[in-house]
Formats: sequence, structure tokens, C-alpha cells
Amino acid sequence: MPFAPVSLFARLILLAALAWFARRHDPSQRAHQLFFAVIMLHAVPSLLLTLR
Repeated sequence: MPFAPVSLFARLILLAALAWFARRHDPSQRAHQLFFAVIMLHAVPSLLLTLR
């Protein structure tokens, strides 16, 4: 059984929530763009660090 840290699942849930939000809301609005940027700035580096 491969080892998977719990934080990996939290990051995947965060990215899934971001994908859901991106499908439901208009990404051309400035507030939504900022929200996407904040979530991506948190999720992507931490996901890469977890996978390392």
C-alpha cells in the first residue's frame, strides 16, 4: 500500500473545490480572478511539496 500523507487529500479537495467554483462562476469578474489566484497560490506549491 503506497504512503500518502493526509495533507495530499486536503490539497486535492481544495483543487476540486476550485474546479467546481470555476465551472459555476464567471471567471471574467475581477473578484473571481483574485479568488482563483489566491487558491492557486496556496494549492499548487503545497501540492508539489506534498508530492515531493
